Amino acid sequence: MNKINKVLLVYAVIPNENEHRKIQMLGISYLQSAIEKAGIKCDRFDGNIDFFSKEDLINFIIVNNYDLVGFSILFSNTEFSIEIAKEVKQKNSNIIIIFGGPNATVTHKELIDNNNFIDVVMRGEGEADIVSLINDYNLNGRFTIPLEGCSYQNIKNKKVYSKKISKIDNLDELANPDRRNAFSYSKTVIDGKEYYNIDISTSRGCPYQCTFCSVPMFKLKWRCRSAENVINEITKIYQRKKNIYIIFIDDNFLVDVDRALKIAEGIYKIGKKDNVTIPFVFAARTDQLLRMTVDQLRKIKEYGCYSIEVGIENGSDTVLKRMKKNINVKQNLKVINLLNNLHLNIGIDFILFDNKTTIFELKENFDFFRESGLLGYYPAIVYNQMYPYPGTEFAKQKIEMNNYFENKDVAFVYEQVEHFASKLQPRIDNLILNKKLNFSDELWLKILPYLAFEKFLYDNYDFNQFEQENKIDERLKKLEEEN
Repeated sequence: MNKINKVLLVYAVIPNENEHRKIQMLGISYLQSAIEKAGIKCDRFDGNIDFFSKEDLINFIIVNNYDLVGFSILFSNTEFSIEIAKEVKQKNSNIIIIFGGPNATVTHKELIDNNNFIDVVMRGEGEADIVSLINDYNLNGRFTIPLEGCSYQNIKNKKVYSKKISKIDNLDELANPDRRNAFSYSKTVIDGKEYYNIDISTSRGCPYQCTFCSVPMFKLKWRCRSAENVINEITKIYQRKKNIYIIFIDDNFLVDVDRALKIAEGIYKIGKKDNVTIPFVFAARTDQLLRMTVDQLRKIKEYGCYSIEVGIENGSDTVLKRMKKNINVKQNLKVINLLNNLHLNIGIDFILFDNKTTIFELKENFDFFRESGLLGYYPAIVYNQMYPYPGTEFAKQKIEMNNYFENKDVAFVYEQVEHFASKLQPRIDNLILNKKLNFSDELWLKILPYLAFEKFLYDNYDFNQFEQENKIDERLKKLEEEN
């Protein structure tokens, strides 16, 4: 009887396509810990650091005789993962193929119906389900007991579709994600000192209903790990390397402010013994930050908070209402001013364009850039378009991407912005990130996308007209030669 004795979990990306993102994929790392805790050998392939070609990865799977290969998929890597899984199954039909991750949760039925080489699709949080699947198979030589959170290619000669998304109620019961390669990912430099980027998940789910986000579709109540549990994990990592930079990847770190402050204080105490400051960053909503007192924000900065990623999203109240953000422009302006006054670095999440955007709304956004001091904010926030990712409320509108904008004038502005993004922004990035510039040159480079957006919006310039009139190519070449 066939048994699952050796597992490989895969996050596959096209080599070199994802170089900007080099943090550990926690989904497969949590699953790896759960599988190994159950006594099954489990390896992990994370495309953020494991640079195999598609052919080399397939050969690696075959040569190492894995019994089960699990693919974690986002929208961006789904097709690539399907290609690999299909070829693996063709080379060895005995290998069990499982798909999981956010996009698998949403598209489980399509994955089963359109890909007969996929044996199981797990939906939601899979730490318990993956162990149950392995146990069922090892006991019976096949899958016999349909788990509520899984869709199957074949149980008793028929397809079975999940009607439930699995969730873990007590996150403190989970084994910490496997961290064997924790220091192989990207680094952050602060004041000349290099830190290892370490991503930490302290909660799951989200209580909000933003139209551009797939999390509400999962209908998973917000759950969190205790502050003590989080601090224990960070302590173990710190004991290996002291120069760590904590990236909290929660959708909303501040749902429970008291818990967040306890975690921040705990981080401070870990480093205090060695006179070390452990910098950390997190994401939050505008209204969450405004519910905090100034003293609490000062405290969180004192404890080591280096930056806060804020879901501003847009500078027009009509757009924010369309997004179901339940915040307004005045709140956005207030929180930017508040964090600036406290000298807390701000990361801005922003979506400038959606299918219903009007010219008036774009002008409201340009006014917002000026009033908030975001003209020149880097990286530029004039590019992002709302995309109908599977599982989002926005996707339910069945948007035709080749005829996206309802307003032709907005479509023109977006087209020119896209030209700028593809033709000039890479050169700007290269100069800002890799070269030594004087202050005025760096400021010009950072504000340039906004100046272009203004010309496209107010004066109906096209990209070529803006570039030629302002001699952009000539000035960029000069800077490139000097640096």
